[in-house]
Amino acid sequence: MYTRQNSVSMKLIEYLHSNLCTMQVPVSKEFLKSAPLVSFTPAISTIADEFLFIKQGTAYHKVRIGDITYLESDNVYINVHVANNKYLVRSTLDQYLEILNSNQFVRVHRSYVVNINYIDAIDANHLIVNKVCVPTRKTYKNELLKSLRLG
Repeated sequence: MYTRQNSVSMKLIEYLHSNLCTMQVPVSKEFLKSAPLVSFTPAISTIADEFLFIKQGTAYHKVRIGDITYLESDNVYINVHVANNKYLVRSTLDQYLEILNSNQFVRVHRSYVVNINYIDAIDANHLIVNKVCVPTRKTYKNELLKSLRLG
């Protein structure tokens, strides 16, 4: 059913989507009062439990969640490592873990989250994940060992 409220919501979503790249979104107070609140995440869009879309420039890339090897935090950005690709997303690790909502991802450092399916080796201070050395910290070690059923 097409109502005025749906029309206003769609106009707001289209307007935000077209203007978020420039981060200039002049909207009148009346327009905001008439529109219902809409949740909109420009960089990440999930379509199912198995996939998500990551925005890079003007294109959205479909990424299978199981193909993500690890996440690396870089200040206010996250590098999402997938096989031979790397996607840069403006988000926090906690927000991204909530989006992934999977038991296969474990935080091993304040700046790293790994997919346990890609762990090749575990040492005292680091992991080898898909042939890449990822640092670990003692505070996250128990959670890692528990998820691997080692402790």
